[in-house]
This record gives sequence, structure tokens and C-alpha cells, in this order.
Amino acid sequence: MKRRYWTYEESQLLRRNQNKRVPIAVSAKQLERSVRAVASYASDRGFLQPKWTREDTRKALEMQANGHTSREIGLAVGKPAATVRKMFWRRRHGKV
Repeated sequence: MKRRYWTYEESQLLRRNQNKRVPIAVSAKQLERSVRAVASYASDRGFLQPKWTREDTRKALEMQANGHTSREIGLAVGKPAATVRKMFWRRRHGKV
């Protein structure tokens, strides 16, 4: 497999996406790269989205209590639905 180097434009797109809290999977699709490659590159350069903030958690819990789906919550807080479900699972099982 031939190594594909990152261009300046790709790097800037990923940085902008992460600043806007776009999920890595979406960035990977835009860049036509694997999720693993994009996550690794973002991690190496400090671009990764911030962890859950108190405000994100509060909003997610409030939306869940009002019957919203993980997908809707994810869109509201800028995280994938799977990340939202994982956060709820961790809270339910005392892993927070």
C-alpha cells in the first residue's frame, strides 16, 4: 500500500472541523481517509475534539429526559450518536 501524505489543505480542513466539533467519521469521509488514519493524525497534532463539558453533559441529560434520541442529542452537542450512548452507559454503570 502506497503511503498518502497529508496536504496542508487536508490538515486545515481537519483542524477547522475539529474546532467546529465535527465528528472524526465525518472528517474521514470528507478527506477520503480511514477513521483510524484521521483520528491518529488529529491526535498527533492536538486537533481532537474536547472531552465532554459540563454544559454538554447537562444538555444531553436534559434532552434524554425529554425523550430525544441519541442521534438528536449528538447533533445538538456535536458528537456522534455512539459517543452519546457510551456516555449514558458509563453514567448508568457508575463509570464516570
